[in-house]
Amino acid sequence: MIGSSQTLSAIAAACLIFAASSQGSFAQESRTVDGARLGSAPWKQIELADSDFQGSAHTTFKISQRKLPDRIQETWRDPRNQKDGPQVSMNYERRYTGYFSDVTFDTDFKKILQGAFGSRGASIEKINLERIGRAYKAVHISYGTTICFVSLRIIGRSSSEMPGFSGDGNLRIFVCGASTIQPDTLRTTALAFMSGLQRDGKRLTNPGAPKTQYGTTSTSLFRTSSQPSDSTSTASTNAQDNWQTRPIAIQWQGISELVAGEISFRENNRSGKMKATIPGSSDTCEGSYQLGAGRTGSWAIACTNALTATGTFTAFGAGNGSSGTGTDSRGNKIQFTIGGR
Repeated sequence: MIGSSQTLSAIAAACLIFAASSQGSFAQESRTVDGARLGSAPWKQIELADSDFQGSAHTTFKISQRKLPDRIQETWRDPRNQKDGPQVSMNYERRYTGYFSDVTFDTDFKKILQGAFGSRGASIEKINLERIGRAYKAVHISYGTTICFVSLRIIGRSSSEMPGFSGDGNLRIFVCGASTIQPDTLRTTALAFMSGLQRDGKRLTNPGAPKTQYGTTSTSLFRTSSQPSDSTSTASTNAQDNWQTRPIAIQWQGISELVAGEISFRENNRSGKMKATIPGSSDTCEGSYQLGAGRTGSWAIACTNALTATGTFTAFGAGNGSSGTGTDSRGNKIQFTIGGR
C-alpha cells in the first residue's frame, strides 16, 4: 500500500519529462560539453500554429512543448484519452545540431519499450519489430488487459557524413486500447495519425498509409475500447477493484520544490500496483511496489512517455502513510510523503 503511493508520486513527476535522446542514439542522455544534464526547461502548452507541425490535420490535440539548448521537444495527446482506456499520444524531438541515426535503431527502440512497458509485465526480449519504411518500425505489445501499437520513426534533415540513414527528428507514437480490440485497429489509427502530420510545410510521406483518415479510425478506437465501461462509473469501478486514493507531496530535483497531488493504488498483502494520471496532461503511469520483512520496501514505475523511476520507501504503520526516496532515469533525486487514510 505504501509502496504504491510512492510509485505513483514518482510517476506523477516523472511523466512531466520527455526522455531526451543524444546524437546518433535514442537511448543515451543529452548533456552539455561540461557534462551537465540538459532538460530543465519547463513544458508549455501551445497551439498548433506554434508547433513544429503547424498545418497538420490534427487541430484538436493537446500539445505541450519545451526548448532545450540543443533541441526542441513536443508531446501530443488526443483530448479523448482515458486514464484506463484508449489513448493516442506522440512524443517528438528535433535537434538543432546533430542527427538521430538508424545504426542502432532496433536496440534503441527496444530500450524505449523496456522503459515504457517493462515494469508492467510486458515481454520485451523476444518481440519482433515490424518494418514499415526506412528508419520506421513498429510493434504490438501487450500487458495486463491492455494492448498497444508503438512506432518509432526518424524524419527530417539528414547528414551525408553519418553511416546509415539519419534525420534531425524522431517520432514515437503510442496507440493503446483494451486487449479485446482488434490489433489492426490500433495499427490503422497510428498510421492514419502519421499521415495527417505536416512539418516544414510538407506532409510526411507515410509508407503503408491507410485509406481512412484519423478521424474515422480513432472514433472506432475510442468507441470500441470504451464500451465495457459505459455503464459503470469510475468511482464504482475503483471500488470494485479495491483501488484507494491518497494525497502525496513530492520534491523532485530539477522540476519543482514541491508537487502536491493524489495517487491511486491497489494492495495485495505486502505488494501491490499503482497508477496515476499526470496533472495537466493525458499521460498515464503504472508501477508496482514490494514491502520487505520490516517496514521498508522498494518501488518502480513507468509512464507512457518512456520515463522510468525506482527507489525505496518506509511505512509508518497500517493506514498511516509512508515516505520514500528514489531516482528517475535522468539521475534526478525524488523525495515524497504519502498521507494516511
